[in-house]
Amino acid sequence: MRGKIRGAGVRLAVITVVMALAAACGDDGGNASAQPTATSGGGSSPSSAQPSTTVNATPVEMAVGVDLSGSTASAGLSAKAGVEAAVYALNKAGGINGRKINAKYYDLKSVGTEAAPVIREAVTSKPDAVTGFFSSPSLTPSAQLVAQSGLPFVNAGVLVPPLDTAPQSFSTTSGNRGTARALVAALKQILPNGDLKGKKFAFAGPAGSPAIDDRVKFLKEALQQQGAELSQEIRDPGAVTAWSAQAANLVSSGVDGLLTVNSDPNIVVIGKALAVAGFQKPFISDTGSNADSVFKAVASPNFYAVRDTVFITEDSPLFAELKAAGGSDRDALGGSYFTRAYAAMFVTAKGLAACGIPCSADNFGKTVRGLGDIAMPTGVSFGPFNFASINIGPTTGQLYAWDDAKKTIVEKGAKFKIEQ
Repeated sequence: MRGKIRGAGVRLAVITVVMALAAACGDDGGNASAQPTATSGGGSSPSSAQPSTTVNATPVEMAVGVDLSGSTASAGLSAKAGVEAAVYALNKAGGINGRKINAKYYDLKSVGTEAAPVIREAVTSKPDAVTGFFSSPSLTPSAQLVAQSGLPFVNAGVLVPPLDTAPQSFSTTSGNRGTARALVAALKQILPNGDLKGKKFAFAGPAGSPAIDDRVKFLKEALQQQGAELSQEIRDPGAVTAWSAQAANLVSSGVDGLLTVNSDPNIVVIGKALAVAGFQKPFISDTGSNADSVFKAVASPNFYAVRDTVFITEDSPLFAELKAAGGSDRDALGGSYFTRAYAAMFVTAKGLAACGIPCSADNFGKTVRGLGDIAMPTGVSFGPFNFASINIGPTTGQLYAWDDAKKTIVEKGAKFKIEQ
């Protein structure tokens, strides 16, 4: 009986997702509603005052970049699964103004020099838009090319220069400022009465990274606004294999907590070293390294992590969509890249539906910024995405902690606003 009830709940949630997707990809301006089929629909184009009554057999071409091999392949495979689920749901809801979405996947191989010819191929194939998870190492050497292409671009990763200022470029993951502010918001949920005044905190992160330097700058500003101080920085080169000396120094320094922007393996090493050293203060990871596997490996009640998108489970309607699409469910669970990539495809589709195809760089930018709060399908995010004032969408975060008694992660406190 329990299995039947849970299955019915998933089916109801899937219906809710499909209804949201139909609204996203059909008429957005009060015209006649779409009549979706499994692969296409007769939704009206928001660029026209009259509803469309015909189905366009020409598909919408999406170039999807993901790291399917190399050091960030696990994230890339998860992102690919997210795109597959989104494309399935969008096409089931009617596609984009009656046109089925055709996604072509490009393996960026986790390395910029190897990704460059692949990205050039994707851009010069003249798709209607480019989306996926372009990791910073893969994207950086080709960012200028993507920006100059003028193609609508929505990334599940961060926007590196000059894409961070390109009018057609958007991101579904928190930026450096948002990440820093989310860490401070997390501290306020953990510490008694949310009072940070007079507190001192340490930061741990990789050395030689301009992006991390930027986050540290914003973190200092955010702490100062609360009357607190970032009193210590620990910057480790590359992979961390031992951290006992740094952990001992933190204990003796008397800081009120440790904040980190780091890789999953580094966080595990740091977390275990802190436990051995007897560090009892909060240890908080940002929105980048917050996977279930990290919590399980650190296994400390003092470890917390911020999430800006929902992690799917086998009960999620998104998981059901992925299985229906024939995607790899093995790659979907336990991380944020699935839902970030799902959101990237969803935003791309909603922007194109409102702008029309083809959509120029300036028009796509104006259209997406003019959408206001974008309600995501059930199970994608903790709140709407909004690009009105900045090209970074997440608006809501949730803090998670490790429940040592239950050996699982739990929500800590209420959802909070992320100011990007």
